[in-house]
Amino acid sequence: MRTDNIQLNLYRTFIFVAKDKNLTATAEKMNCDQSNISKQLKQLESEFGKKLYIKSKKGIELTEVGQKLYEDLNKGYNMFLLAEKHFNELDGIENGKLSIGIKSDIKKYYFDSVFEVFKGKYPNLTIKFLDLESNEIYKRLENYNIDLMIDYFNEITTFNNIELFADELCYAFKKDFDLNAAMSLILPIKENKIRSVIDHYLTKNNINYKLKYELSNFSDIVDYIKKGYGISIIPKKIAIVNNLEILPLKEKLLFNVKVLFDKDNLSGSAKELLEML
Repeated sequence: MRTDNIQLNLYRTFIFVAKDKNLTATAEKMNCDQSNISKQLKQLESEFGKKLYIKSKKGIELTEVGQKLYEDLNKGYNMFLLAEKHFNELDGIENGKLSIGIKSDIKKYYFDSVFEVFKGKYPNLTIKFLDLESNEIYKRLENYNIDLMIDYFNEITTFNNIELFADELCYAFKKDFDLNAAMSLILPIKENKIRSVIDHYLTKNNINYKLKYELSNFSDIVDYIKKGYGISIIPKKIAIVNNLEILPLKEKLLFNVKVLFDKDNLSGSAKELLEML
């Protein structure tokens, strides 16, 4: 089919509805009536000749065709936003915007001092930090929704990447914790990329343990260790900063943190930060 006459604002409306999953929320965001949003969606479906979404109790849900269209359109829409960001930085990055996907505990323990220096150099620059699961951050990088991704990363990726540091993993526990008791472990959730490395180590070395808690970040794990709920395997620096007792693992495991980016689509502010990292 020809799409020459489909207006770009229809695409924009569809993208917003797909993200909001609610017509009212999209109408408020676009400052128009909900009936107008519905009309635009019907027009888009008419142009494509396919059902793109359905209404349910949960709100708006995309069909399989609608989901594929959204993924393609969203990537293109974010490219427009990226181009706009580049244009706004032609006179300098001081008033620009920078989006970084990074977990809060990695930011806290390893990069806050760098970000403070960078912000001091560019005080008018707007910096947005997104603390999401690794897979979601990676997806946003693919869609040009963020400039940089800083995370534990050990697998092959098509993105440009620079290793920022490699911290050693170790056992960490409260000073008075009874190590002779049954091994009660506090581990990162399975969605955290470091968990698979820890699981492989435990299986390989036939280590018997009881999984007591699964938590989403190292900060929460440290809190539970301090409360005496069990021991964990965490990066050495985080254990030392929090005055925890540590023991080495049977084999050396590294917590490899890298910054991922697309060098062909970097904003000026992202380039400046990369040089500081």
